[in-house]
Amino acid sequence: EVGFKDPSYFARAFKQFAGASPSEYRQRRRSPELVKKEEVELEQTLSQVIDSLPLRIEGR
Repeated sequence: EVGFKDPSYFARAFKQFAGASPSEYRQRRRSPELVKKEEVELEQTLSQVIDSLPLRIEGR
């Protein structure tokens, strides 16, 4: 489905790119601790972006 004719070649290419086999990657993505960590990191990043935006107060 993703353009690889040989599943084992896909697995090798995936591991080279992602640093883990497809099944290892899938297991890590399902880890509740990792999901929570990523949510916290995303929230921190969003807060930093919002804090860096200029404050505009428009008069009526």
